[in-house]
Amino acid sequence: MRLSVLGRVAAGAVLLLAEYGVIGVCFDGGDLWRRGGWVAGLANAGQVFTALIIVFTAGCLVHFRQLLRALAEVSASSSAPSLGWGCIHLALYGLSLFAAFAIFGVRRPHEIELLLVALGAVAGVGALAALMRALFGSSALQLTKVLARAMVAGGLLAVLAWQAGVRFQDAWPRLARITLTFTAWLLGKLSGEPIYVDYAYAELGLRDFDVQIQAGCSGVEGIGLVLVFVAGYIYRFRSELRIWRALWLLPVAVALAWLANAFRLVALVAIGAWGAPAVALGGFHSKAGWVLFCGVSLAFVLLLNHVRWFRHGAAAAPAGATHNPTAGYCMPFLSLIALSLVSGLFVAGQLDRLYALRLVAALAALAWARGYWPELSPSWSWPALAWGGLVGALWLLLLPQDVDANRAMHAELARLGTPLAMAWLACRVLGSVLIVPLVEELAFRGFLLRRLASREFETVSYRDVSGFGIAGSALVFGALHSSWLLGSLAGVAYALAARQRGLLADAVLAHAATNVLLAGWALGAARFDLLC
Repeated sequence: MRLSVLGRVAAGAVLLLAEYGVIGVCFDGGDLWRRGGWVAGLANAGQVFTALIIVFTAGCLVHFRQLLRALAEVSASSSAPSLGWGCIHLALYGLSLFAAFAIFGVRRPHEIELLLVALGAVAGVGALAALMRALFGSSALQLTKVLARAMVAGGLLAVLAWQAGVRFQDAWPRLARITLTFTAWLLGKLSGEPIYVDYAYAELGLRDFDVQIQAGCSGVEGIGLVLVFVAGYIYRFRSELRIWRALWLLPVAVALAWLANAFRLVALVAIGAWGAPAVALGGFHSKAGWVLFCGVSLAFVLLLNHVRWFRHGAAAAPAGATHNPTAGYCMPFLSLIALSLVSGLFVAGQLDRLYALRLVAALAALAWARGYWPELSPSWSWPALAWGGLVGALWLLLLPQDVDANRAMHAELARLGTPLAMAWLACRVLGSVLIVPLVEELAFRGFLLRRLASREFETVSYRDVSGFGIAGSALVFGALHSSWLLGSLAGVAYALAARQRGLLADAVLAHAATNVLLAGWALGAARFDLLC
């Protein structure tokens, strides 16, 4: 596949990212919501865009091979990019902006507002079509069909996950009695104390702490999500699996997810009853379900990958395989994320008092994986520092202050007392400056940036990474941050820093420079929301 086609994909992604950034800066859906009327329904349009991005990403993962084949065919047959269609794209995008400014401006008659909404929608869709034509010429229709199938697949997965969650929530009145009976029995065995249970109101309690378990927070939605995830994984890798054996895992997945959720409810009540009600109703209540979903889902992935009974003999994972470069580059980051989820269970507000555990896990993983990245050695680069400083400056200029989070952080640090608050801040700053840049750059620039170019990513030089890899890794990197736009721009900058001299160390240095600037500003200006 020629670089030119991948370059076009990257150029299109960067252009759309910039145009989306203009929309994000110029318009706030809250203005429409406060104005009222029928246009107030458009206040959540930004969430629709986010949902479309998630659906598109899921569809591309399912149709990854088909997309690569389509790009290869485009590479062999497409004509040169069209400047004329590019101008049409910009004109249509400008027309959609005109409609948006008019909608967000003064109140107009109902008919005029409806016409403006229709004009903006048609112009936006037309702008996307014109961009495809500009980038891929006569092959745009062929590629659009593949992308449309990916969107349909992603949409189907989204609908299945949503409906599975809804249906299991609807079943909560029927599941409540058996769940409460089991959790009360288990809680009584663990505590040796009387347990309060009210089946009519789905209440469960121990000592002076009790909770009412409603359908939305019962955890049964996660059972449906686990079912869809395992079924989707089996479908995606159906060519490698003994399909009828693998399908037997679906009822097992449902049963295990229910059992894990019962233990979650036991832990929730126990934590609240034994001295930490704020933790139980805070971080544990909101995040324990996600931890269990990830744990159960990954357990089934490991089972399907490593138990030969479920796989065709030729596709089974070699029992003696020990060299795993993907794990070497990704395990430090995954360890950091895993401990973030676990320590987040015990957060009552904004401040994670167990933050140091994340660093310990990351350092242990770095020590284990250090032999996998021989190309990483200390290096100094003024251009890399400039890239990092630019990202930090943009972050401070464009990211608004979260007043509520900043106030909460100040209050929680004050409650810690000066010595502990200073220790926590020191740990947080050292982690963001020394550990986080290293583990994130190993995963996103060391692995993903090059993996998008070749399965044998270790052989890909950082100087030779494609625009497609830069854009793809940056977009995924941006999804981890509070501002998807700024995070994606940061990912592009760090990739360019690595490509300039062909050194991953330059990306790490640029990332560290950004975090030094943000941490310094957080401490100097008391903007502790930057440390959340």
